Amino acid sequence: MLFYFLVYASIPVLYGYSYLITKQLNNRLFLWLTGIELAFISGNRAITVGTDTQTYSNIFAWYLRFKGSNGLASHLLHVEYGYLYLNRIVKYWGGTFPVLMMIVACITVFGYFYFIENFSSDYLTSVLLFLGLTYYFLSMNISRQMLAVSVGLIALVFLKRQQRWKSLLLIILAGTLHNVGYLFIALWIISQVKFNKSIFMTMVVSTVIVGGPVAMLVEHFMKNNSRYRVIVEAGGDGKSTFGIIYTAIIVMAMLVLIYCFDYQNSKIQDRILLYGMLIITFFNILSIRYSFLGRVRFVFEPMMVAIVPYIIECLGMKRIRALLNVGIFIVGLIAMYKMMPGNIFYGVVPYSL
Repeated sequence: MLFYFLVYASIPVLYGYSYLITKQLNNRLFLWLTGIELAFISGNRAITVGTDTQTYSNIFAWYLRFKGSNGLASHLLHVEYGYLYLNRIVKYWGGTFPVLMMIVACITVFGYFYFIENFSSDYLTSVLLFLGLTYYFLSMNISRQMLAVSVGLIALVFLKRQQRWKSLLLIILAGTLHNVGYLFIALWIISQVKFNKSIFMTMVVSTVIVGGPVAMLVEHFMKNNSRYRVIVEAGGDGKSTFGIIYTAIIVMAMLVLIYCFDYQNSKIQDRILLYGMLIITFFNILSIRYSFLGRVRFVFEPMMVAIVPYIIECLGMKRIRALLNVGIFIVGLIAMYKMMPGNIFYGVVPYSL
């Protein structure tokens, strides 16, 4: 665990180093130096680091010997065919599983940091949140899902640039890596529409009312499906006290964003963050009762790395940004410690190469 705290502590060091070189507080050098560091650490981890890493190592080894079609392999392994194509490409070029891990790590970190570069107004805040809220550590555990999410985040960048069909194709690609990638289609659709405050509040209330029954039906389906039953059974009885407090903070952040959002003059990037925050809040509330949604909420929740700086800017608190970043850094330390159940920390402790 100490290793990860040292990695976290390296962020302000890299930030200071990049500032001395560029003389700019918000600079790309810091962002991509940190990205290279995190991709290297994730891509060079041992297969014992991360609860799913050994499974994907076994899949790669099995796929090397498999002589059937990609579709049959996808059916037998319950793994989306896009991810298996990635395995096939590595296999074709004579690569090994560590090569595949490095490719996945680089794409994943690139996706998140490309999203930060295009949506965040404060790179330091975003990177602190990326580690402090443990999204980075999740990428070493549920690596295929987080890979799909990173491609979905890249799709949002293209959507911001009004390149709608390229964005939609990337969302479909994300879905072929992991089914959760298709969920970005919901954000793709609603972000095209500009709502006034009254209509948006109606949409918020309607979403909460409809969400419970829909979640109940989804849970029933998953319990009766051998592929997804394990997710429901592994979910436990619901959120811990810390998780409920975290959800309360999410709800407060949503209310603040609703209050300060400029509905009349919003651009598509603003709406992406607003509607993304609505979805994040929705899944966080429902996951108190339906714990299996804890896995689903991590599809959109990494958008918090850009939403939090956006809220700070909406509130006109840029002048005390340095003080806020110190506070976020401390909160991140606490969150990393609290989210370390049984000293397992999503299966990434202890770290080894």
